[in-house]
Amino acid sequence: MLGAMKSSARLWFMAAAATIMVAAGFSLAATPAQANGCITNTPGVSDGTAAHPFLIENVENLECMRDNAQYLVAGLFFKQTADIDLSAQPIWNTTIGDLNLGAFAGNYDGNGKKITGLQVALTLRFAALFGTTNGATISNLAVLNATTSLQDGHAAVLVGQATGTVITNVQTSGTVTGNVAGGIVADALDGTSISSSFSSAAAIGNIQCDGESCVSCGTGGGGLVGCAESLTALANSITDSYSSGPVSSDQAAGGLVGANVGNLTITNSYSRSRLIGEQRESGPIARFGGILGGYEGGDLAITSAFWNPTDADHAVTNNFGTEATQAAMKTAALYTAGGWDIAETTPTTKKWISCSTQNDGYPFLQWYAAQQGWTCTAPTPPGPVPPGPTPPGPPNAFVTRITGTSSTSVSSFITVPGAGSTSQAGTFNSSSSGRSAKLTTACRGTKKVTKAGRYRLSCQLTSAARSARRKGSIRVSLKTTFTPTGGAARSVTRNVTLKKTSSGVTG
Repeated sequence: MLGAMKSSARLWFMAAAATIMVAAGFSLAATPAQANGCITNTPGVSDGTAAHPFLIENVENLECMRDNAQYLVAGLFFKQTADIDLSAQPIWNTTIGDLNLGAFAGNYDGNGKKITGLQVALTLRFAALFGTTNGATISNLAVLNATTSLQDGHAAVLVGQATGTVITNVQTSGTVTGNVAGGIVADALDGTSISSSFSSAAAIGNIQCDGESCVSCGTGGGGLVGCAESLTALANSITDSYSSGPVSSDQAAGGLVGANVGNLTITNSYSRSRLIGEQRESGPIARFGGILGGYEGGDLAITSAFWNPTDADHAVTNNFGTEATQAAMKTAALYTAGGWDIAETTPTTKKWISCSTQNDGYPFLQWYAAQQGWTCTAPTPPGPVPPGPTPPGPPNAFVTRITGTSSTSVSSFITVPGAGSTSQAGTFNSSSSGRSAKLTTACRGTKKVTKAGRYRLSCQLTSAARSARRKGSIRVSLKTTFTPTGGAARSVTRNVTLKKTSSGVTG
């Protein structure tokens, strides 16, 4: 914000000085940007307003944006009018928006054009076409065959670090290597949204990261986003988007998002990205997942987001999103049941199209089909159309951890993937004979949960358990059950010793 204020002040001063010079009868010299012809500023024609955006027509125009802080400030509009090939240009050692000149805060309309052959190699912080953005909008742009790398920082094709940035109708491809790597965005912060976009870029999280040097949400590799962080009320979001490029990391890898801290929503999206790397954790919250890799807490809402283990190609994955077969993911019925705006024919006003002749049979976005001139014909079976596959039930895997006891209860944490109900029941052997067993209820507790997250459970001790503890320690078998709304129950049983005079926990 400070950089933007300084740039705005500088532009105001230049305009005021120009007015004084004209009034005094002096000729008005061109600004440095105009002098070298990198961007033409013609009032009423191409002046950076919404009605008359600056035109980006060639390599020189694009590099002018990169090298001049005056073009990074909020309120300016840019429109690309031709495809731009950077493959024969020197490797970029700076970006559009960086820590020195300030974040890009304007509005860039790619106008359905391409930028190909981008090469960015940096040694610090953020490597991408746009290094840092804040409050920016980027739309209608394809950045293809890009190569970006950063040994100890954030690397992506489109944006290195995006804060409160709106990204729409974007396509990316290429190879990205960094501590945190994303096909579209490396680090998404505080209200950044990606919609109607897709990436086939290979995202490679830097395996040399150790526990001390990793960023807060771990080394992430994401088909779309490497790391999503939102510690405010502004959730990051991914809507109507998909990934297909391979994702590699030994810390956290996800088909859509490598790792997350804070509030995140993912809606009507899918991943067919392959997950590659050494899985260091297992279980239902493993840091490898078809949709989301590492989850470090926060409000998480994942709705109608699909993946399948064949595409993921990894033995240990978590349960974020909805697992489906490849066959099911190549039919419109799966997505229609999930509430997607999808059809099987073109032309159409639907957001998504699904047909077997394009995109390997997986759904694709209508705007891209229009660009490519793709058409699809709805199948006409000779007989009645068989019913589509039944979408899988909601995930029921969970993690529970006993945290302590008191004179009246056993306390636990439970992390669940969605809404449902939880319950706990404990039993202990109240028989005084070592040769016989008399199981007696030790505690009971239930709790409704409304969304994915971590919750505290309290299993209240019965009078029989409290009485037995006054005589000595008792060993309780504690069964924890989670039943997702509309799904099947799953239970986990653990033992806990309730001591006679202490609330300590063993077992």
